[in-house]
Amino acid sequence: MDKLLRPCLAELVGVFALVLVTGGTVCMSQLADKQGQPQPYAVGIALAQGFMVAAMLAATVRVSGGFLNPAITLTLWVFKRLDLQRACWLIGSQLAGGLLAAVVLHATFTEDVLSQAHGGTPHLNLDSFGSSAPRFTYVRALMSGIGIEFALTFIFTFVIYGALLDPRAPQTGVLGPGLAMTAMTLLAYPLTGAAFNPARWLGPAIVEQMKLSPQAFQDHPIYWVGPFFGALAAGGLYEYLIWPPAEESKPATVESQPTTEAPVTATLYKKKK
Repeated sequence: MDKLLRPCLAELVGVFALVLVTGGTVCMSQLADKQGQPQPYAVGIALAQGFMVAAMLAATVRVSGGFLNPAITLTLWVFKRLDLQRACWLIGSQLAGGLLAAVVLHATFTEDVLSQAHGGTPHLNLDSFGSSAPRFTYVRALMSGIGIEFALTFIFTFVIYGALLDPRAPQTGVLGPGLAMTAMTLLAYPLTGAAFNPARWLGPAIVEQMKLSPQAFQDHPIYWVGPFFGALAAGGLYEYLIWPPAEESKPATVESQPTTEAPVTATLYKKKK
């Protein structure tokens, strides 16, 4: 149980920090706008999310693998890098961390700020797709949102594989994923709220549904269909076409700890069967 408790706690704290800081920056943007002060908006939110991804990956990668994302965790289970029990516990911990962060956000900010910021929950921005057009345009906007989350989660998962998991990766640590997340958030925040992570969306959406809006789940397919399938597509591409052939017979293990100063990538994977 201890082998599961430590990584689960690491993932819970990592996702809690990510959702709290990113969602809190969204709320602060609305608070600053209300007070007539310069607001961080997309640039500040992108920096907050990118920096926290880099920081939490650095803090958790040696303990849990630093997944911080149910879509990536599921992908590693599908490709037999994690066993089912470990994957389920990690995903549960990630979702719990996001929910706990959402509760803290709602206890921190006033109701009017939370209403304007949707409690920090990512949502589809219909104004970016033409909200005044007929109903079929909403469906098209929903599909566009799914496509955006799919494509950018694909890119992020590809970066995770290439920068952290591939044994040939340069020793740049978490810089690559942090930079990628910052750039992707700059692009997608005005469109979908830039989640790329079901845990980033679900916890705030649950609390928003309970306290602010009965329509918090209206655009829910964007935040699980896009990330899950985007991560799976990137994982499949990397596993079957890019992963070094020499590693297919000797993958590293996720449970083992390095006995020397080995690269981070040498401790992430369960042995494939």
